[in-house]
This record gives sequence, C-alpha cells and structure tokens, in this order.
Amino acid sequence: MNQQINSKKVQALRKAVKVANDLRHKKPSPFPPEWEIIEKILKGCKKRLATSFTKENVLKACILLNALWSTRIPPPNVTKWATILTKFLNKEWKELSRKPAEEKRRCVAKELMLEGMNKEETKKKKQEIPIPSQRIQRSFLSKFFHLLVEGGEKVFPLYDRFAKKAATRIVQSIPELKKNVGRKNGLGDYEWHAKKVLVICKKLSSDDKPVGFRELDYLLWLAGQYYEYKKDKEKGKDSRLSKFVIDFLNKPISRTLKDCLDALDDPPSNRGGFSKPAL
Repeated sequence: MNQQINSKKVQALRKAVKVANDLRHKKPSPFPPEWEIIEKILKGCKKRLATSFTKENVLKACILLNALWSTRIPPPNVTKWATILTKFLNKEWKELSRKPAEEKRRCVAKELMLEGMNKEETKKKKQEIPIPSQRIQRSFLSKFFHLLVEGGEKVFPLYDRFAKKAATRIVQSIPELKKNVGRKNGLGDYEWHAKKVLVICKKLSSDDKPVGFRELDYLLWLAGQYYEYKKDKEKGKDSRLSKFVIDFLNKPISRTLKDCLDALDDPPSNRGGFSKPAL
C-alpha cells in the first residue's frame, strides 16, 4: 500500500513539473511579458561576466539582478556585495573550476552565505546601513551564481522562501524522498535546501529525460506560492502574494497544477516532519 501511495505521488510530482514548465513556455505566455525581456538582459550580463570578472562587470550584474529580480538588497549593500564577489570570483572560484559541484556549493555557502558581509558587519552595534537578513542574502547569492555565472545553473539551485517551502513540503510528502534526504546533520540552510532539490531532481530524472534545477524551479516557485495562498485562504486571511499570482491561481489554467500539488498532500494528521527541524 505504501509503495502504491509513493508511486502515485511521484507520478503527480512528475506531472506537476511538466505542467509548470509547459505553462512557463506557453505561447502566448500566461506570465508577465517583461519576464522574457528580463531573462534576455540577464543572459547578456552572464556573457559579459564569462569574459572577465572585473569590478565593473560584477557591479553591473549585481545591480541588474537586484533590480530585475527584486532580491531586496539595499543599494549600498549591492556595492559591497559586488566588491566581495569580485574578489571571490577571481580567486576562490577560479581555484574551484575543476572541483565537483558539491565542493563549489560548500565553499560558496561557507565563504559567502554564512560569512560574507556578515563576518565583519555583525560585530558592529550600530550600523548606518542595515544589513538584509541572511535568508535574503542567500536568495540573492543563489540567483547570482545560478543565473549569471557560467555553469552555475548546474551547481546552485535557486533559493527563496517559496522554493524552500515547496521543496520541504514535497520531500516530506513522499516517504522515499524523505528517506533519501535523511537528517540535516549540521548542514547550513542553503546546503540543506540544495540537498532536497538534488534528491527530487534525481528521482524525477531518467537517462533520456533529465530534470535539472531550472526545470524544477519553475514548479517550486509556483508551488511555494500556491501553498502559502492555500494556507491563507484556509485561515481566512488576506493573501500577501502579488496580484498577478493571486489572479493566476484563480484562473482555470492553473487547475491541473493545483490538482497535482494537492495529490501530494496527506491529511495533516498523517504528515510527519523530519527527525530534526527542516527549516
């Protein structure tokens, strides 16, 4: 019986990924038209960075990413991150060029996400420029390396509160995935998220049809927002999501995706957590 449930949920998840990707590439697109323009701008940025990690190229990339993807880093801190990233990309990143993906993620997580700007700034009691939360900085860095660094899309899954929420819920809902993810065992928040994403991608991939981080991200972003919207609706609360997302989730075009995500859920009383806190 458990195997049958597991198999049905994996099928629902596989279908959800396909539906999310079909929606993303549908013509005409159900998503805002500026999204395609933003992707083209960032691809141009990525090409410039591939030629040289100069301070100017990195600063332009950081400014554009922060503005176009709303990563919510205060402008003065964008400049600081550009300085930190320029130094890192020209030294540690080049040294990591032949290292496996896991080692690259670990280095970025340790040197930038866990320390980075916080290393010195958090020692100060008063700050003229407020430092964004570590979650916001992790989100910014995951997008920088995934979208703008050559090869980064195969190493760094995108991270934000929606992707984190969706990956955790999907893993918890399918016993096989939960078992394969195992315990957190001291992993940082980003590495823990990446491990869940890797396990999901591996389960959904086949020799002739691999599922990469980008394909899964299309689902995680929509799923995380749907889960939040659904929770707010059940509690009778006004949703804080954007008007576009709310409108999209209320249109018939989103019905199949929502059905797939609902099929992953057990009744709340049967839904177990990780042995250690997952979030």
